[in-house]
Amino acid sequence: MKKKDMEEWLKTHDTSPTTGRKLEYKDLTPNRVLKDLIGAINEDKSFGEIGALLSNDPLTLDTPENPVVATDGYTYDRSAIKKVLEKHKPVL
Repeated sequence: MKKKDMEEWLKTHDTSPTTGRKLEYKDLTPNRVLKDLIGAINEDKSFGEIGALLSNDPLTLDTPENPVVATDGYTYDRSAIKKVLEKHKPVL
């Protein structure tokens, strides 16, 4: 979800648009640290295969353009995980 869309959602809701669970707070914090870390790992070849494993989306095996961390602890590209969730419609 884009920041603008999330801000609009939060104006009238106190729940997650994804899970429907009540939010403890409504502050939005970009995950720039994670995005910068992935970029650093990809630029620094000394990380080698371990860096690739840490920074690649397990669904696409590519570096996420818009990284998000799921509840399973893995980092996915937002569009890739969204496609999987839309296709399989998990029960929440």
